[in-house]
Amino acid sequence: KVNRPPLFPKGLAMVRAFASSKRNTARDVAIYFAGEMSGESGVDLGKYFGNICGAAVTVRYKHISDQISRNRRLKGMFNRVMNKIINN
Repeated sequence: KVNRPPLFPKGLAMVRAFASSKRNTARDVAIYFAGEMSGESGVDLGKYFGNICGAAVTVRYKHISDQISRNRRLKGMFNRVMNKIINN
């Protein structure tokens, strides 16, 4: 069982498994999912993802957001995963 702060919805425990090293696309996507689902600040998300600073969270969030907006395939995958998290 993954320990998670109470501010995150239940489904985010699945996303937390992706958090790891720098420049990790899976971690960046996990940050994006966490931000979308929780609405928490970059500072709060940073604490959850290994005490990274809020600015780093914002940069990675914006990077993935930009990729999703430009890449239809990635947007479809994001929407499918989001629906699975929400519906479980």
